[in-house]
Amino acid sequence: MQVTVIDKTYIEFHPESWEQAKNFASRYSEWIFRGQSKASYGLETSIERAARIHGVCFERIEEYEKSILKTFQRQAHHFLSMPPHDNEVLEWLSIIQHHGGPTRLLDFTYSFYIACYFALQDADDESAVWCVNRSKLEKSVQTSVSLNVGEAGREGFGAAKIIVEALFGDLKETMAMPVEPFRKSMRLSLQQGLFVFPFNIRETFENNIFSTLASGVEKLNASVTQYEHAHMLLGTFPVEGRLLKICLNKSLHNDIRKDLSRMNVNPASLFPGLDGFAKSLASCVY
Repeated sequence: MQVTVIDKTYIEFHPESWEQAKNFASRYSEWIFRGQSKASYGLETSIERAARIHGVCFERIEEYEKSILKTFQRQAHHFLSMPPHDNEVLEWLSIIQHHGGPTRLLDFTYSFYIACYFALQDADDESAVWCVNRSKLEKSVQTSVSLNVGEAGREGFGAAKIIVEALFGDLKETMAMPVEPFRKSMRLSLQQGLFVFPFNIRETFENNIFSTLASGVEKLNASVTQYEHAHMLLGTFPVEGRLLKICLNKSLHNDIRKDLSRMNVNPASLFPGLDGFAKSLASCVY
């Protein structure tokens, strides 16, 4: 049996100040971001976690996913006045994800600042923002799958076909691509959100995304994941095709929260309705 070794090298950046983090992130307009409350957390989808908790092995995870989707589609009419058509798979997955159900989708945002909000939301220690080059993912998928995924993988530009083939067909490459449902929820719109969709859920999400990024990237020493800030600014490191993790030390959190509040990046602006207002009460000054 042939075993494929996936290069999981990524780059860590530990800014010494919030200004340094902002200046650095401003250089990456083609990138998308994901905030996580613990820097030690990896990238894992909700269906990976659910499968682990409920004892579903990776060999059976595709059947597990199909069962979840079918059950939701059969009963969603009790809760949705205008459910998607059965063939609008990404919209179904997006709704399940929105309401806390397990899917293969992983949430990202176009906004570095919104990602920082989520990184700090429940953080009591060092948190992190994961960053990935959206264009790099799209180009790698276009090259490998020979389908026109279009800008940001929006449905109607080939993404719908890829998603259906990955779930129900023969598309089992270990790759991932950014996708957006055609009809976005209010919350997804406010959060400038999108998803990264792994093709092969018999492999971890990390295996899918690292495998996608590995195309055409110079191999790094796997023991080296940290680079000096000066080298980054000079562009003398192969960051373009790498995952980047910006680690936000707890000492920076107060400055970040204050600045995000001034930008109106807060629960009331990111979560529509009473949910957002209630969440915003935690930061009230008394």
